[in-house]
Amino acid sequence: MILNGDTVPGLWKHYLVYIRDVKGLSGITVRNYQNDFDTFSEFLEKKSLTSIHSVGRDIVRTYIGWLLSKGFRRPSVARKLSVIRGYFLYAVSKGLIDGNPVPAKNFLVNEKRIPHVLNSLEINRLIDATDTSNVDNRISVRDKAILETLYSAGLRVSELVRIDVADLNFDDKEIMVTGKGSKQRIVMIGDTTVQAIENYLSLGRPLLMADSHEKSLFLSKLGRRLSARSVQSRLRKYSIVAGLSGRVHPHKLRHSFATHLLEGGADLRVVQELLGHSDIGTTQIYTHVSRKELDRSYQLAHPLSDE
Repeated sequence: MILNGDTVPGLWKHYLVYIRDVKGLSGITVRNYQNDFDTFSEFLEKKSLTSIHSVGRDIVRTYIGWLLSKGFRRPSVARKLSVIRGYFLYAVSKGLIDGNPVPAKNFLVNEKRIPHVLNSLEINRLIDATDTSNVDNRISVRDKAILETLYSAGLRVSELVRIDVADLNFDDKEIMVTGKGSKQRIVMIGDTTVQAIENYLSLGRPLLMADSHEKSLFLSKLGRRLSARSVQSRLRKYSIVAGLSGRVHPHKLRHSFATHLLEGGADLRVVQELLGHSDIGTTQIYTHVSRKELDRSYQLAHPLSDE
């Protein structure tokens, strides 16, 4: 039997020796473990808990809530749980407890970052930058059509560069795109985007074509299918010209597309379909942005909001 092995602090001293001498963890790592354990120890003291037998899954769940209430971000909470999971696993190996109270699956690791989006004024400034920063009109009309399409349809850049001329349906304002896993879907575009693409087809693409049999919609200066990297590079240029802060990439336009649809009242499942998400949980990340709009609307409209 380990001395003081049934108390949380007592067993921790033995566990530190184990991870340092047996597992060979570095001094820095051991100190980090100690810091994370100190947080757990503080929580147990507030609950007047000292025995490892008093820590069950209910206590661990309460600990998670306590950490979140203190402002710890989910990745930090996940790390702290990992430390005490190893600690209780050690207790199990010594026969001190029957099972580990810390869940094996760490559901807190994969916290999805809230996407940054551009507002409508910033979108307009970005698109307008294509008119003012190009000497070559072929490139100007092409890039304007690219930005309009990215935002109007919420496309991934990989989907954009795979569009062929034959995929366009101006009568119904639709484009057939090929997404992840070669899955095809139809996306809608607005009148402004239709006009931008038509301008490019008449004023830009014919002058960029090196081969009359080329199927690709968006062409490089060499007359070949434009690459995703080229689109990313052009977008960075226009974001600087437009004076936008932060890194602007094609996916930010996709984020903005989804967010603006939801803020405009679009159904979540409609947005899911337009984005080509197989799991609606992926689409739900965009609902956070609408919270700001909901809060603002509540403050303006609810009769008791000022009380």
